[in-house]
Amino acid sequence: MDTMTLEQYKNLRSGRRKRNKYNAKQTTYNGVRYDSRMEAQFAAHLDKQLKAGEIDKIVRQPHYVVLDAGETEYGVKYNKVIYTPDFLVTYQDGHQEAIEVKGKETRDYLVRKKLFYSAFPWIPLKVVTYTKRTGWIELDELKKLRAERRKAKKAVP
Repeated sequence: MDTMTLEQYKNLRSGRRKRNKYNAKQTTYNGVRYDSRMEAQFAAHLDKQLKAGEIDKIVRQPHYVVLDAGETEYGVKYNKVIYTPDFLVTYQDGHQEAIEVKGKETRDYLVRKKLFYSAFPWIPLKVVTYTKRTGWIELDELKKLRAERRKAKKAVP
């Protein structure tokens, strides 16, 4: 049986990259590294809208402090909580939307979304995803479409 030295093992491990929890692969588009291929594809979609004049400005990963640092009445200190949507889009008429690109909503994201809405109720937060059937679609709309399809499928004997 062949054995491996500690140094050989470390060299073997150093060549591996830690996989993303959701198998998202970092992708570079226009010289900018995005956390997922879907996010980079949406950036390309936004660039097309920018060139067409539908969008006035795109900000990538703006930071919002949704909860300031503080201390509980029992003396427990906590750090500030920052929410970072994927994009902040400003349209020609001046209104803004924070946009999050997601394959699915996670529990962690649902909590952050609620914190964002409580701190910034005037900024709409749009969650988008991509499917071959619909193209870019809001996640809530996709959920409704899928529910309707399941209902129709059950109705057919």
